[in-house]
Amino acid sequence: MPIFSNYLDSNQFGCTAERSTTHALIKLCDEWFKASDNSTNFIRILFVDFSKAFDLVDHNVLLNKFIECDFPPHITVWSMSFLEDRKQFVRLNGKHSTTKSFNAGAPQGTGSGPNDFKLLINDLRLDINYAKYVDDVTMSSVSLNAEDDSLQLAADRMCKWTSNNGKQINVHKTKEMLIHLSSRTTLNSVPNILINGQQVERVSTFKLLAVILSSNLSWDTHISYLLSKTAKRN
Repeated sequence: MPIFSNYLDSNQFGCTAERSTTHALIKLCDEWFKASDNSTNFIRILFVDFSKAFDLVDHNVLLNKFIECDFPPHITVWSMSFLEDRKQFVRLNGKHSTTKSFNAGAPQGTGSGPNDFKLLINDLRLDINYAKYVDDVTMSSVSLNAEDDSLQLAADRMCKWTSNNGKQINVHKTKEMLIHLSSRTTLNSVPNILINGQQVERVSTFKLLAVILSSNLSWDTHISYLLSKTAKRN
């Protein structure tokens, strides 16, 4: 969908020409490492997980996105026709389940599926540092104030967006990471992020786009992970 490039959020790196996971990681990590030069900074990161991101694409919402972006009518009709009344079944040990029709979701493994989702999520824009990789959204804030609420406000804005666009956030898989290299502050004093009233778990490591990030900004855990994978191939 080349025409979509005219509307694409510059912070979207997934399934996009001349962009990759490497570009997304560089964008995010560059700010975090620069901010860490001042050990008193509080770098707060939220790794967002959408529940059944592709399966819960609301076709009515998606249609409105096509219209809002002023796509040519024949592109809109063709795209929506491809999604309408799709059928699927399960095959196991040579046996088939009954066939069911679905009028929601964007099929993965197709060229249009990721583009449809990128269009759906395209107007999710934030005032803080963030990057998208199709349905993976990572956002972060930097402040000298332990009680700075920039990340919480961004999370609240995202929750409102999900409510308006038929999406759901999986709070159990969504994680927060806090980077603070000074030993003078008790990190327990930093309030946790809340998503729809539920507290987000704070972790010391997180695997983002195949790279393990650590709250001490060390690469030791990721290197150990790579060595372990390499050893299994020998």
